Amino acid sequence: RPSREFRRAAYPACFRLADALSRSAGAGEPGPVQDLCVTFRMRPCRFCAQAGQSMQSVAAYWWGADWIQLWGANPGITDPDNLLDNQMISLGPLYKVREGDTLARLALRFGIPLDKLLALNPDAPARGLQPGQALCVIPGGGG
Repeated sequence: RPSREFRRAAYPACFRLADALSRSAGAGEPGPVQDLCVTFRMRPCRFCAQAGQSMQSVAAYWWGADWIQLWGANPGITDPDNLLDNQMISLGPLYKVREGDTLARLALRFGIPLDKLLALNPDAPARGLQPGQALCVIPGGGG
């Protein structure tokens, strides 16, 4: 099962590509090798379910969030007891930071322990809060 720590905004990945079907100069060697690097951008406040999980198990995984609230945030899910493998789950709304907001104030406002708000938004502390920045919140999650 994926770790909750796997939630940064971007993940770089590099691949080494070679054309194994075309042979260079008939020597039986693969064609030229090329390195390709990409950055995978992660959508905030999303969780990829695994086969056999339910909305209740996802809610428990996220510190006892209200599973009914999670289900309500995912209108495309018709069976909350049987999620599909790799089904994308919305964990909660994205809150747009306003001038003067702090993580501590937002944790109090949304009823989330500060350490869990930080865990939901691992990139927030490094950048500091900026007006307009989107933060993942699970209201009342994990009190």
